[in-house]
Amino acid sequence: MDDQLPPFMKVIQAIGPTFVAVVVGLIAAYVAYRQWETAKNRLKLDLFEKRYELLNVINSIIRLANKDTENFLFEMSEEQKKIRQYALLFPKEISDKVDALVETCYEYQGLLQDRKDMRGTPEIAQANKNFRESQAKLERRFVAFQTEIADFIRVEWRA
Repeated sequence: MDDQLPPFMKVIQAIGPTFVAVVVGLIAAYVAYRQWETAKNRLKLDLFEKRYELLNVINSIIRLANKDTENFLFEMSEEQKKIRQYALLFPKEISDKVDALVETCYEYQGLLQDRKDMRGTPEIAQANKNFRESQAKLERRFVAFQTEIADFIRVEWRA
């Protein structure tokens, strides 16, 4: 039966399976590439979400430091547990800034309590001065932290 086919059909019959295999291979390569791109973008999104969660925890700590609460130490320890979960997502410089910010929150809260306890005493003027200085220090550290972390959190989707 093959003898009855015209010569160009014999060529197509010989090349056909190879051509189909190449086309299927190209389609499979394209699908694999798109899956790789999707996985890469998903990783970027996951990292962004985790890093953004840390920023929310830091904001929560700042709010907590400004709150007059009896449960400050307990609430701070709960927030610090959350912070430790994110330690590996950031370089040491950012972790150091987080630690300094947390330390400043403790200092600030202590001065807030001192100021509250010293109302009506001669030491209140010094307590207010110390409190304002701590407040300014906390704001400076928070702004520095936000500036540094913003560049780190930002995701470049096109590479």
